[in-house]
Amino acid sequence: MGAERQRGGFPTTRWSLLARAGDENAEARRAALEVLLAAYLPALRTHLVRARRCTAEEADDVLQSFVAERILARSLVSRAAPSAGRFRSYVLKALENHLRTERGRSALRREQPTTEHTEEPSAEASPTELFERAWAREVIDETLRRMQAECEERGLRQHWLVFEARIVGPALRGEPAPGYGDLQNSIGFASPREGTNLLVTAKRAFQRHLRDVVALYSDDAEVDSEIRELRAALEGGGA
Repeated sequence: MGAERQRGGFPTTRWSLLARAGDENAEARRAALEVLLAAYLPALRTHLVRARRCTAEEADDVLQSFVAERILARSLVSRAAPSAGRFRSYVLKALENHLRTERGRSALRREQPTTEHTEEPSAEASPTELFERAWAREVIDETLRRMQAECEERGLRQHWLVFEARIVGPALRGEPAPGYGDLQNSIGFASPREGTNLLVTAKRAFQRHLRDVVALYSDDAEVDSEIRELRAALEGGGA
């Protein structure tokens, strides 16, 4: 069985996929795990570097041992269940436990007491908030990728360019939003009014793609609440 991916490679993480990660069939289990790891490792690595102040090398080592010891050897994924709450929270808790274990091992190798690693807390957000923010950015990046691809395929490049200039640049990169007069000259639409209409249509497309991406890993009843949480995570980070 091949890895279950939608267009563009953003993984589905519904509970049916999690169940396959514990399948007795080795090929099905491997394929499901590949999809899950592709989804969550980037956000987990960001959490280790930003929230737990790991060096890049330490973060890579911790993730490698986490996958080997917790996900593979101890079948962490197959023990997950909807009653445990959101899967990413379940994995984050497991990673935190693993990090404490790894730092305890490091202390022993240095012949130091095996107390938990002490660190300065993040001034900007809690560890959980940083992880949620990293996950939200992954979801938004995939949404934007899908939206841009659709605009290019359907000959709607002007819609994407207006949305990118007026929404994406200011929201994600802190760039000033250009006026419609400037965009009229650079993009080539007929009037500022047409530019505003392009943006309205583009916003609708973005919302549609966002719901599609969130629905890949959330049950239908949870899509709206998940979008609210993603928005809150990004607003909390000033993105």
